[in-house]
Amino acid sequence: MTLPPATPPVTKWVFRAQALRYTQILRLLFSHPMLGCGLLRLRNFWLGTLVSLGALSLLGGLLLTLNLAPEYGADIRKGSTFLLRETGGFHLEQELLRWEKENPLPSLKHLNLAHGALSLSPSWQEFSPPAASPQEKGVVFCPEGVGLWMADPEGGEDVRFLALPAHKLARSTFPGLRPDSQDLFCRFVFLVICGCLMLLHCLDLLRLALTTGVALAVVWLFLAPERRLRLLPHFLLRGLNMTIPPLLATLLWTLAGLPFSLDTTFTLLLLLYVLYASIEGRSGVMTTL
Repeated sequence: MTLPPATPPVTKWVFRAQALRYTQILRLLFSHPMLGCGLLRLRNFWLGTLVSLGALSLLGGLLLTLNLAPEYGADIRKGSTFLLRETGGFHLEQELLRWEKENPLPSLKHLNLAHGALSLSPSWQEFSPPAASPQEKGVVFCPEGVGLWMADPEGGEDVRFLALPAHKLARSTFPGLRPDSQDLFCRFVFLVICGCLMLLHCLDLLRLALTTGVALAVVWLFLAPERRLRLLPHFLLRGLNMTIPPLLATLLWTLAGLPFSLDTTFTLLLLLYVLYASIEGRSGVMTTL
């Protein structure tokens, strides 16, 4: 007697959303963007998303600053040599900058550097930006302190403000400048400038990610069959994650010294990434994410 074949056991495939990790989604965003964004529906990885964007912005700000650091270091050395040659250096006295050679200076003096112009002025009121300078911004040393100026790109009035008044410098650790303390002065200014540059670069990268994430979220909300505001946080989460691969590619592009500004490069790479995600997610059929 022949026995009937045994019926194979029925197995059920169970996906445990709690076992999903953000590192898995992060890898999928680079290889299979549609799948990675789809898995974000199962769990809200807000912490992982914000930490990744913050870490990428910090790393990007540091690398972009280090990329420019040699040029700024050379400018600081040239600028300090110019100050020593023209004034003999300066120190803080009675909440004013006092030149070692002559006080006040007889006339305005300017030096063009790679990232701006350096100016010496007898007083802040007498300062005027150099007329024939190729630079559109600069630093001014005067008895009242250290000022900044920026030219109006539309040909209007220049922007000028006393960024570091002498009375504030007197209460800080500002070392002043003398021939025997030039290295200390250069290191102090270098650290301050690099710190400001890193902060600006970090904020710039975060701005690109946040504004793009919000824009994508609004577009997806209007394209959704049901336009409900409760869907906006989910779309925003997806939008922020969609900015991570283009932001990293933009950072590498900029560090490689390729042309275009940070904003232009990011916009182009984001469009290519969205196009790739739309095609790859549906095997060649164009769809919205």
